[in-house]
Amino acid sequence: MMIRFRLSSKKIFCLILIGALLFLPTVSAFNVTISPGRFRFAGNARDIFTQIVTLSNHENTTLIINVTYVANGLVVVPPSFVIGPNATKDLGVVYTMQNQSSGNVTFAWANNNNTLNVYIIFDGTGQPIQPIGNASVNFFPPAPVSGSDLAIYFTGNYKGTNAKGFLYVNNYLYSVDITGGLGIITLDKNAYGTAMLYIFGNSISDADSMKVFDIVKKPDTLVTITTPATATVDDEVAVIVKSGDEPIGNMDVTITSPTNQREIYVTDNLGKISFTANEEGKWKLSATNEGQTATANVVVTYGTLALGIAEENPPKIGDTITIITEPNAVVDVEIDNMPEGQFTASSDGFILFNVVKGGHYTLDGNLNKLRGTYSFTVPGKAEIVLLDSTTHMSVQAIEKDKRYTVQATDSSGQILTGVDSIWISNPTGTKELLPLIEGVAMWSPTLTGSYILSVSETATTASNSRYILIKPSAGDSFWITAIGIAIASFLLIFVILLLYSKRRRIPLNILLGSLLHRQKRVELPIG
Repeated sequence: MMIRFRLSSKKIFCLILIGALLFLPTVSAFNVTISPGRFRFAGNARDIFTQIVTLSNHENTTLIINVTYVANGLVVVPPSFVIGPNATKDLGVVYTMQNQSSGNVTFAWANNNNTLNVYIIFDGTGQPIQPIGNASVNFFPPAPVSGSDLAIYFTGNYKGTNAKGFLYVNNYLYSVDITGGLGIITLDKNAYGTAMLYIFGNSISDADSMKVFDIVKKPDTLVTITTPATATVDDEVAVIVKSGDEPIGNMDVTITSPTNQREIYVTDNLGKISFTANEEGKWKLSATNEGQTATANVVVTYGTLALGIAEENPPKIGDTITIITEPNAVVDVEIDNMPEGQFTASSDGFILFNVVKGGHYTLDGNLNKLRGTYSFTVPGKAEIVLLDSTTHMSVQAIEKDKRYTVQATDSSGQILTGVDSIWISNPTGTKELLPLIEGVAMWSPTLTGSYILSVSETATTASNSRYILIKPSAGDSFWITAIGIAIASFLLIFVILLLYSKRRRIPLNILLGSLLHRQKRVELPIG
């Protein structure tokens, strides 16, 4: 087995030894070899070094190896192990630089031992070793599974700390390099069982420098939950849990309702459970087997309830409509999201409903496990409001040639932005279209007399049309009166002349000519 690791320190070896010492020999005794045969560490205080040692058993028997070491700051993992005949074993060596010059590691088996010498060169320029800190070593996921990644990290004030170490599990040895408070190890699929994690560094507390935990074996087959994708409220939903093609008995299955209520069911020897889906929404199911979690969802809905209205044309205010549904179904009516009433259908499924106001109508029906909804819109009757364009106050008396703000509003005074024009019938009997922007426009009448403003060309009711009478102003009244008097005087004179002509039996034209002739003579100059 090949183990790859990265050798690093806060300061690269400060003393380079001669070339011959760079080639480390292999120690051999009693058909057991250890490579490399010696270690050399050089650096400053607090520098951390890691090294992999390979021990090979050339005997035809299994050996129990115990490891002891002499050197402050030196650790070898695992401290004891079993190696089979003609097999190899990797061990981890971690050294935290101390102010010393040598040490050794001894491997002992069957009354034999083999010793590795450790050469240490302390630079002495580094700072004194700091007291041990309290960094907490954590790993994720909390229930690791073989064949996946394992994260090792620090939290709190030590989340940016660097450290080194080893992970040992089921004869697999992994070098751990934590940089910036995080290290990632990719586990082999057979790296499961009891694991020992060794982390070294000045910030690591004694209690956390070695952790023992379990790594779960990744199942060879996929765990699945089989269940219907959909169901109806109050249905019994059947569930089967399998590993590959085999059902899993005595398995805990967690079921979470749409309102986050959780309940645990245990499968029988056929891997089956069943539960009652008594709420509408998404139900979540999960089961974990040997570190592998399977999930499934069941979307639960109500059955469809037939619901609608009998009328083909859109309802209007004042209509009585017939709601059609299932016999004895209960229907809630809302207008613009406000409750209007609850009604129960007759034995033939009919409900008579009086439409008394405009708005968006929503019908919600229910009958046992059935639900239905239906909606429609009833146009509201518009009110036409005229405001003074300057004061924006409502006006009743309208004057010619003044500017007014025209608004189309509902009965509550809200502007009806959906009304895009108003028809105006003027005193001459013709119609003109006044465009509205967001239910508002400016209007200046130019004639006196009767106007009708309506939101529909065929509007006839007072609630969606408005009658306006514009009377003449004071100046207009004077001239009208003067012209009227002049016309009346002319008619009076004409009637008198007509009666005179009949009495004297003088034709009216001769009489008028005589009068005009006399008038001309009077106007001629005398002499």
